[in-house]
Amino acid sequence: MKIPTPQQIKSEFQRDVQLPAWRGRGSKLQPQQAPVYEGRNRELQDYIADLAKANLVEHRRAVAQLRDADAILARGRKVRRILAQVMGLSKLPPRTPLKAKTVRTLHREGYEIEHVIFESRPQVFVTANLYLPTGVARPVPAVTWLCGHSLNGKAYKNYQNGAVQLARKGLAVLIADPAGQGERDEYVDIATGRRTIDRACRMHAVAGEPTYLLGSNFGALRLWDAMRGVDYLQSRRDILPDRIGAVGGSGGGWESIWLTALDQRIRALASNVYLTTWHRRIESRAGDAEPDPEQDPFGICVDGIEAADLIIACFPRPVALGTTLRDIFPVDGTIECYNEGRALYQRAGMVERVSIAIGDDGHNLTPEIRRQTYRWMRRWLADDPAPDENETPFKPEPEANTYCTRHGIVLRDLGGLTTAELNAQWARELAQQRQARQRRRTWPADVPAMLRSLLQLPEPQGICAILGQPHAMGKVTVQSLTTTCANGVGVDGKLWLPQQPGKQPPTIYLADLQVGDQPSIDKKCRQMAESGSVVLELAPCGRAGLRECYTDFVPLVETTLTYNAYLLGRQVLSMRVADVLWAASWLRRQPAVNGHAVRLHGVGYGALLGLLAGAVDRDIASVVEEQPLTSLSSLAWNRCYDWPVSVIIPGILQKMDLEDIRASLAPRPLTIINPLNHLRQSLAPVAARDEFAVVRKAYQAVRATNVLITRFKKP
Repeated sequence: MKIPTPQQIKSEFQRDVQLPAWRGRGSKLQPQQAPVYEGRNRELQDYIADLAKANLVEHRRAVAQLRDADAILARGRKVRRILAQVMGLSKLPPRTPLKAKTVRTLHREGYEIEHVIFESRPQVFVTANLYLPTGVARPVPAVTWLCGHSLNGKAYKNYQNGAVQLARKGLAVLIADPAGQGERDEYVDIATGRRTIDRACRMHAVAGEPTYLLGSNFGALRLWDAMRGVDYLQSRRDILPDRIGAVGGSGGGWESIWLTALDQRIRALASNVYLTTWHRRIESRAGDAEPDPEQDPFGICVDGIEAADLIIACFPRPVALGTTLRDIFPVDGTIECYNEGRALYQRAGMVERVSIAIGDDGHNLTPEIRRQTYRWMRRWLADDPAPDENETPFKPEPEANTYCTRHGIVLRDLGGLTTAELNAQWARELAQQRQARQRRRTWPADVPAMLRSLLQLPEPQGICAILGQPHAMGKVTVQSLTTTCANGVGVDGKLWLPQQPGKQPPTIYLADLQVGDQPSIDKKCRQMAESGSVVLELAPCGRAGLRECYTDFVPLVETTLTYNAYLLGRQVLSMRVADVLWAASWLRRQPAVNGHAVRLHGVGYGALLGLLAGAVDRDIASVVEEQPLTSLSSLAWNRCYDWPVSVIIPGILQKMDLEDIRASLAPRPLTIINPLNHLRQSLAPVAARDEFAVVRKAYQAVRATNVLITRFKKP
């Protein structure tokens, strides 16, 4: 693998961001759809939901044993350790100089707005508006108001309204643009100012999903920005440093409660239209299929940890929740979290420190929620026994009035680093570390064991296989295959039997995710069978009969299933690898195969399944990768890519990349046909030779270069 230089990464980013349609399905905005789980993917969704329910039961049992404040505090400490670990914040980045500056100030009736820029990390510019009350003695308490998924970030009129109302009530309010929103849009044509992604959630997904590969989470970047915002507030003489609250709705509701849980400096919280049990979130995700990596940290729902533990992590600080009757985050789960938190605060004699407001609306900050927010912040930050919760007339500022930069685009006016560039820097460091490990004598023999650990492979689940009636198709016979599985998620396929078995090894054929043309798959399998190979065309769990739907470039069924599994520390990818391993074992036992070793032939996503299964099962005779992803690092090295989140193995780049896995197959035969880059484009032969140099070296070391076959298509 050729590691790009920082200059090459920067150059590629500047080029890619201006591509008019940089993902295969991203050229035309499609209306929001709701994925429909049916057939095998319905079984997979139900299985994941059952795991979440079992975790919820364990959580309730653990919380029921918390009898006093000391026990609640002890669980809070445990929860904070887990929250920091899954979010990638066990070790905080260094607190580098903020270099904060106020670029201009707007004076309004009862308040003023300072336009502030600071660096949360070197060259990571955060644009923010600080609303300061006028006509009152300073220093004053302050609130950090965390944005939801508004494309215009801090300029969204509802956030402006909340900041103005609190400022007129004597509180300072800091609203900063999150990464990927407002002036910090990271997918924008710098020359024209035109966005290349039209929804903030999808922008977060594209920038944030590669962070899983690094063993972290996009939320770590966002939360660190928020923590540095608190640093900025505490650095000002006109702010009371020990009286800072956090407020947010939707994505800001997520960020505000996670920030409060992890940062003890937050004195009071109002988290709105976000918190619900993760079990109910998993059950209802089809109603809100937006990809949000920051809200889905890998492995949070383990050992009885549930969403209500976020409240426990905030104890004994005051917590207010806001929800609505028709919220996309199920209200019944919100009420369950509130009731649990209230019971614990009551046991500690602090029941007045928990509150809830429920509005009759959809996903929105209703008047009830807003009034509770004003009342809560005044009460707990300003010690106001009778806080004013009413709103005064408000006129939002035009978006340009909120700009801290000249053109409202940080990348154009200030430059700096984006999330994708931070990921690329980290991925580059990990690649250099892996190259050092490749020189050790135990490499690549230790790769299969490490890969099993990363995949957390479940036991192969097929316990019964049922073959349908055979029917002839020319020179071959075809039978359907259906399995009954211990976890309730079936696997399907077709068994293609040649009339005259030849010397070709029995083959398991694994199609690509995006292939919807079943006749073309049948034609391929039929040709292989006519050449004398017994062929099992396999649809691993959740794939049979799938009717995928897309919004822009997002495959909604595949994405929601992957995120649901991530919350539970599971991977749909590894479940499918386990299905391939079961199928290989089953196929070897069939009379037509007679114990012969099995070959795996995968295309696109199916090539990844075959490669992983072949690496962990030494009984696999050979692997054929057709149109495979060349490297996982390429997803983190580039701002744009065209592979689904389900190819991502959390944390893998800390240990290995696909080149290491391919090298571990030596001396077994490996065929690589038309490898693809991050954009699903064919690699040029020169680039391909560089990418597979490590694999060739491994095969040379065992004198097996004759069974390493590479075929490159002219791009």
